[in-house]
Amino acid sequence: MYGYYAADPNYPEGVRAVCEAIYEPPQDGDMNGFYLMYDEYDTAVDLIAQALGLTRIGMVFTSINHDLPLTSKEIR
Repeated sequence: MYGYYAADPNYPEGVRAVCEAIYEPPQDGDMNGFYLMYDEYDTAVDLIAQALGLTRIGMVFTSINHDLPLTSKEIR
């Protein structure tokens, strides 16, 4: 996820992350999990985001089975 951080007026000294774009790196996986593969565009993506005034603010995780939480292995 790429975006920026902004003040959140709803909380004292609050900060919120504002997502403006999502980049999906190469990955492989099956029903038991996934792993990120080497991404030759990683540096270029960060440079383009920086030129647009954005920074990497996080990652998105999803699962086919929405009734089960992600495991610690999947999050790592």
